[in-house]
Amino acid sequence: MLGVIGVLFSLALIMVIVYKGFGVIPASIICSLVVILTTGGEIWPMLSGGFLAGTTGFIAKYFFLLSTGAFLGQALGDSGSAKAIGNFLIDKLGADKVLLITTLTTAILSYGGVSLFVQTFTVIPLVLGIYKEANIPKRFMVGSFVLGNGTFAMTALPGLPSLPNLIPTTYLGTTPMAAPIMGIICAVFMFAAGQLYLARELKKCRERGEGFKINMATDEKFLAITDEKELPSAAKSFVPLIVVLVLIVAFSGQFEDKNFGVSIMLIIGALLTLALNWSNIPNKMNTMNEGFKVALIPLLNTAALVGFGTVVSQSSAFQTFVDFAMGLQFSPYISAALATNIVAGITGSASGGLAIFMKTLGQQYLDMGLNAEAFHRISAIACGGLDSLPHNGAVVTMFMLMGTTHKESYKYVFVIMCAIPLITTVLAIALGTIGII
Repeated sequence: MLGVIGVLFSLALIMVIVYKGFGVIPASIICSLVVILTTGGEIWPMLSGGFLAGTTGFIAKYFFLLSTGAFLGQALGDSGSAKAIGNFLIDKLGADKVLLITTLTTAILSYGGVSLFVQTFTVIPLVLGIYKEANIPKRFMVGSFVLGNGTFAMTALPGLPSLPNLIPTTYLGTTPMAAPIMGIICAVFMFAAGQLYLARELKKCRERGEGFKINMATDEKFLAITDEKELPSAAKSFVPLIVVLVLIVAFSGQFEDKNFGVSIMLIIGALLTLALNWSNIPNKMNTMNEGFKVALIPLLNTAALVGFGTVVSQSSAFQTFVDFAMGLQFSPYISAALATNIVAGITGSASGGLAIFMKTLGQQYLDMGLNAEAFHRISAIACGGLDSLPHNGAVVTMFMLMGTTHKESYKYVFVIMCAIPLITTVLAIALGTIGII
């Protein structure tokens, strides 16, 4: 019983101290120690064989995938392609639709394999000035930003090169296109629910007379960006993303290691971006160097959380949680979704939680006779629920870069990245149960 209390306490502790601004990596180590001490484990064996093994294992498995995605994101940013895509959407939809524009831009970039962290550098320069001119509080930029890259374009849409959509392929023998009908239906629901929520909140905000507040420490460098560089055409900017998507759809199933296959496709997209914008990127080597460098922070943060989750999974108390999830008198789809959320919530990472769940329990659920494609899509959507609690590494990093805080903006993250995905998981389970995949 003490071990269960210790795990629950460590989870609450890591959320609180990260909420207060403590770093994800030291927080993960401290909370791992809490788990070890309360569950009767040996400190060094659990740190080396649990925390370090989980951390380095995640890095080894996903380094190329995240770094090549960051390389593509850097190329899109340095070439002006990301801004050209945003300008295209502004021209077609109007600046007054900035919430929708932010969501669509981030969703499009996500489909091209550009991670949430990398998008922070490519999307903020595009939209921050519009929010300032429209006098819209920055928390709405946060909400529309995560709606585009932290929900339907991270877990639901078929063909995504995101980790939540790729991890199940390793354990279930599926492809990134698994359960396309289910995925599209769930994606539409998440998108519509998020947009309606943001529109309602913005109306209330206008009635209260709230407006944009600048944070000079973080915003000045973005607001000072000029349009001196000639941007590529929207058509040229979309080409690399379309090529990456087509390659994923057509060839991802041909690779035994899907991560390796998608990494190659992301490199192709990045190199194609450089080739199409050769004269627009004066220092191609710097683009590559910076692209790989910016992947390190989110990779290390997520890996540290996976290390914490690994310590939990190796503790004597973890079996209690497993028995609870497996013993629920629900359909396997429901218990699998709950189990995925429990582990993702403990680790504070969708990809980290899903990786631990699939490695620990994936085969057991598959042996129950579940449809592999439906299981793939349901677990991918489910991992994007409780993962976004305050200790989520991507959320912490995003707030830091956007110049906002948990107190100001976390409510929007919780509704859009936790509440709506949880409801969507119920929808996915219902679709899987009646055979709509």
